[in-house]
Amino acid sequence: MKNYLYPFFTAALASLAAVTQARADVSPLLLDRLAVIVQNCAVAEVRESYDHRSIQSFVSRCQVLQIQSNSKALIYDQGQWYQALVTENADSDGGDLDDLTIRNAAGQVVATRTAFPAFDNVIFALAGHGAKFTSQNL
Repeated sequence: MKNYLYPFFTAALASLAAVTQARADVSPLLLDRLAVIVQNCAVAEVRESYDHRSIQSFVSRCQVLQIQSNSKALIYDQGQWYQALVTENADSDGGDLDDLTIRNAAGQVVATRTAFPAFDNVIFALAGHGAKFTSQNL
């Protein structure tokens, strides 16, 4: 009997296995270090109404984090600048999955994280799920 779900499960397992990758010559803790920098430096600009709060954008309070757009940021760590870029995942159906690419100053890809929810926002992508941010009202 042919298992028609096998390709689906194989693809799902492959995407889970490839969620986070770093080059062999780059510290495996690079993404963790960048997450700490982002959590310490990013400030969420929020708009409040009587029934909810919503994040409108992020600003940086540190020179080591330069937010260039919703999808792109520069982060300085251990003597080197890194560029973080969020793009829509090929398997996304309208914004639910993103990919994060980290490049060093030479433009080489040094780390990636694929197929995870980040709402097309580089700060969410770098900080990780459940991150807490300092906020300021607009």
